[in-house]
Amino acid sequence: MRRAVLVLLASIATAALSCSDDQIMGPPGPQSCVRYADYLHVCGGIDTPGTAFDVAMVGTLAYVADGVSGIRVVDISRPTAPTFVGSVDTPGRASGVAVAGAHAYIADESSLQVVDISNPASPTILGSVAIPYDAGRVSVAGGHAYVAAGAAGLQVIDISNPASPVIVGSVITPGTAVDIAVAGSYAYVAARNSGLQVIDISNPASPAIAGRVDSPDAVGVLVAGTLAYIADAYGAGVQVVDVSTPTSPALVGTIATSGAAFGLAQAGAFVYVAASTSVQVIDVSSPESPTIIGRCGLGNSARRIAVAGSHACVATGSSGLQVIDI
Repeated sequence: MRRAVLVLLASIATAALSCSDDQIMGPPGPQSCVRYADYLHVCGGIDTPGTAFDVAMVGTLAYVADGVSGIRVVDISRPTAPTFVGSVDTPGRASGVAVAGAHAYIADESSLQVVDISNPASPTILGSVAIPYDAGRVSVAGGHAYVAAGAAGLQVIDISNPASPVIVGSVITPGTAVDIAVAGSYAYVAARNSGLQVIDISNPASPAIAGRVDSPDAVGVLVAGTLAYIADAYGAGVQVVDVSTPTSPALVGTIATSGAAFGLAQAGAFVYVAASTSVQVIDVSSPESPTIIGRCGLGNSARRIAVAGSHACVATGSSGLQVIDI
């Protein structure tokens, strides 16, 4: 028996030694060496001067909400060596960012800032509007921006004139509104211990709560098609919700993540989760049975995540922006 174990260990060691520089040990089997590039892994990163709270991606550009340092524009065309291309300071603490066309919309503590990004190397603040309480996250659809504003719930802002945005409606949500996604005539608000709040925004001047799903600590939300995904920081991981009838959302699946789930992004049949100190990939092709199929450790706090093409960008707080080959 001892000789058999030694032979097995020797064979593993031999396989490991035979892997080339661009390969790593794969799962047991006839093919022990696999290409490192085929595995989920961090391929680059850049330290930001502030605290990276959120990130949005457009092509090979990442827009980072960097706390007291405002907005940082990062070029990831060379994922192994991302570089700063532009920045603009904001009056408060930039904690949320959404991009639509030539503008970026920044949840900036006590205001929403509208930034002209037509020249990414020289972003410029065009306009702003004061937000009650604390603007945390922002989503843009049509001619409106929707802000998750903590105890002030959902704030609806007319951005048809980017130089002069105006609040046109609001609704107080149970719990604390910390994240938001918009799909069709509904806004989906992560409201901490009050779960997911579904809000009818068909009349932007008079948004109204239309449905809800309980969750221990909903801090992130993503909507794709007829499904919504809730990131739960208390330990429930990711919850899958059927929102085909938004007024009667129904929990259909759940999966525990390693560490608290915060941010979500989706590409095809996969949902990417910023969870504690890692990014985890969930196969949601069967919504009733979501399955974790990959994980990439970061060594620091994963707050929010965005995906474009074959890469994901992760806002990691004081450690800046991490780029992951997915």
